Amino acid sequence: MGFRMRLFCLLLFLNPALLSAEVVKEYDEGGRLKFESNLKGGKLNGFAREYNNLGVLIWEGHYKDDELEGTAKGFYSSGKLQWVMRYKRDRLNGKAKGFYESGPLWWEMSYREGKPHGRSRAYYEDGKLWKEMNFKDGKLDGIVLEFDGKNLKQKSLYRRGAKAGL
Repeated sequence: MGFRMRLFCLLLFLNPALLSAEVVKEYDEGGRLKFESNLKGGKLNGFAREYNNLGVLIWEGHYKDDELEGTAKGFYSSGKLQWVMRYKRDRLNGKAKGFYESGPLWWEMSYREGKPHGRSRAYYEDGKLWKEMNFKDGKLDGIVLEFDGKNLKQKSLYRRGAKAGL
C-alpha cells in the first residue's frame, strides 16, 4: 500500500465523519450545472462554486459550518478573474482586489469585521492611480485624493464619514 493510501486510511480512522461528506449539485431547467458544494452534517462545508447559464464559473469560495471562510473569487462571464476577497466567519476580512476584465488591477481595499478599514485605492485601466482614500470602521476617514491620470484633480478631508474640509 502506497503512502497516500495509508495516509487516507489513517485520516478516515481518525475522522470517520469524512465519509459523511457529500457533494450537492443544483441544475437549471435546461440541465446545466448552476451550483455545487460540499455538504457535511447538513451544512455547507468545503468548496462551493456557482455557474452562469452558459456553464461558466462565476463564483467560488469555501464554507465552514454554513459561513464563508477563506478566499472567495468572482469571475466575469468570459471566465477572467473579476475580484478576490477574504472572509472570516462570513464577514469580509483582509485584502480585497478587483480587476478589469482586460486583467489590470482596478481597485484594492482592506476589510476588518465586514467593514472597509485602512487604505483603499482605485486605478485607471492603464494602471495609473485614480483615487486613494482611507477608511476607519467602514467610514471614510482622512484625506481622499482623486487624480485625472497624471495630476491631482481633487483633495478632500473626511472625519468619521463626513466631509470635513479641504
